[in-house]
Amino acid sequence: MNILILLPYGGGSHSYWASTIKKFSAHQVKILEMPGRFWKWRMHGAASYFAKEVNSQDDQLDIILTTSMMNVLEFKGALNERNRSVPIHLYFHENQFAYPVSTKDPDQKSDRLEHYQFIQLQSFIAADKVYFNSEYNRQTFLEGARALLKKLPDFKDHLQSGLNRSSTIWKIFIPINDFITTKKTSEIIFIWNHRWEEDKNPKDFFKILKKFKDDGLRFKLIVCGKESHNENFIQAKKEFSKEIIYFGEAKSRSGYLKLLNLATHSIVTSNHDFYGISALELILSGVKTFYPNRLAYPEHFDKKIWKKISYADIKDLSSQFILDKKYPNRQEIHDHLKIPTHYFDGLNNINFTIT
Repeated sequence: MNILILLPYGGGSHSYWASTIKKFSAHQVKILEMPGRFWKWRMHGAASYFAKEVNSQDDQLDIILTTSMMNVLEFKGALNERNRSVPIHLYFHENQFAYPVSTKDPDQKSDRLEHYQFIQLQSFIAADKVYFNSEYNRQTFLEGARALLKKLPDFKDHLQSGLNRSSTIWKIFIPINDFITTKKTSEIIFIWNHRWEEDKNPKDFFKILKKFKDDGLRFKLIVCGKESHNENFIQAKKEFSKEIIYFGEAKSRSGYLKLLNLATHSIVTSNHDFYGISALELILSGVKTFYPNRLAYPEHFDKKIWKKISYADIKDLSSQFILDKKYPNRQEIHDHLKIPTHYFDGLNNINFTIT
């Protein structure tokens, strides 16, 4: 099949997901993407931009695969006659009902954000097939969409019935052979490997480490990620100046994997993760990682393992807890993971059918 992937928001997990499909799929896969910035403008402008791009190409497409940053209804309407019958498959990396609103968002106290929620609701109904990256993502979307519909005054039965359509969970493939797991240190080395944004909750991460330091725990620290003007990281650079052995963005993927291999411990504190690639990369690299009992994390592990690697509240965390907790070995974790970690053809596995 000839598959065209359209990424209105190219970057992060969106690009990672698309690149693994292109690399491992037996189908012909082409990717068109826009830079991963200005997400609100992407949800308004990507549809007409990509429709023009698709209409100008000579390729005979079997499937158009796009993400939840696309206004599918508008995109469909802008396609020419030749492309209008091509099935459009929609993948939800996120949903605007459960995505935390940034304190820097000028619309945080207005109803304008409901507009983007409504775009996703209509896209969900208009697509030929729909996928979510986690059950948590799907359920929060459906709950939020139903709550939004209750606010509408009338003529909404068609929307309510549209929410009853089927959808599929398509977890992101993580190539397990990418990761190095040869720990060669007796030191405790913590690592932060997420975006430097407030939804990842760096405030609590550094708060925990400060408590460990005040309790007398000796450790080193790797702070990895694209630098941004975030006060938590500015303060952490001062607070842990003697502990930090790396601070900033890794220069390459291989460099990033080496930093993961160097680290021994981490604590995930995120307030938002619809899937959690960076959080899973930790444990796949042999880093002893503790996850909060929320978001999509619990569905990636079976209950037996989850009890050993999760925490309910940061108040429960202590240096003694981190060091004394009987942590499962790497093989035990891999045997009980509920994510795709082996080679597969993502498109065939999901059974892409042209109807």
